Amino acid sequence: MSTEQMRMVGLDSLGRRAFEIKWDEQGLTSGRANWVSDKLQAVDILKVVVITYWPVDTELHRMFFEDKGNNLQIVYQTNRENAWNETVQIKDHKNDYEMTIISYEIDK
Repeated sequence: MSTEQMRMVGLDSLGRRAFEIKWDEQGLTSGRANWVSDKLQAVDILKVVVITYWPVDTELHRMFFEDKGNNLQIVYQTNRENAWNETVQIKDHKNDYEMTIISYEIDK
């Protein structure tokens, strides 16, 4: 992630590339492996990633979780404030996938 773009690659449990997402000034582009279900849409994954790090005390956050109900489970390794520098586990029961985000700050 940089100020110009966000790139994300999803791997399955065997390390195979399942999907990729790029979000920049041109918009959102994505792709997925032919063995990945059509139900798995990049925009839905991106929404979940954004809300994982979005401030909790906002209208957007509240509306998102009202829409998702109990279908989405997000577990932070320690706490939400540290999420950008640790592991986050996500389960989306409605879309039938689990995702682990491992993020860390890279020194420049």
